[in-house]
Amino acid sequence: MMAFSLSRCPAPRERFFDSHGLTPQSVAMGSLHTPWQNDDIVAPRPPPADSSLFTGIARSDDDVGNNVIVRERTCFALLNALPYAGGDLMVAPCK
Repeated sequence: MMAFSLSRCPAPRERFFDSHGLTPQSVAMGSLHTPWQNDDIVAPRPPPADSSLFTGIARSDDDVGNNVIVRERTCFALLNALPYAGGDLMVAPCK
């Protein structure tokens, strides 16, 4: 009976890179590009606020307008307005 050796099998990560002609370095140094966000990226920037984006959302009562889906005593969860993937979720502390 022949023994099966895992040392002969490439790791899943190596199999992925080999099958797609990629190297870990090319993937790690690449940038994400989302063409559907081009209008938002080149749009004029609003003037700087007195507080950060998350401080403003934490103080606001407009959960629907701020994409807040859960608000608790210590933190809140909100959907990213410009997601890279569906369901891009952020959790931020209230302090």
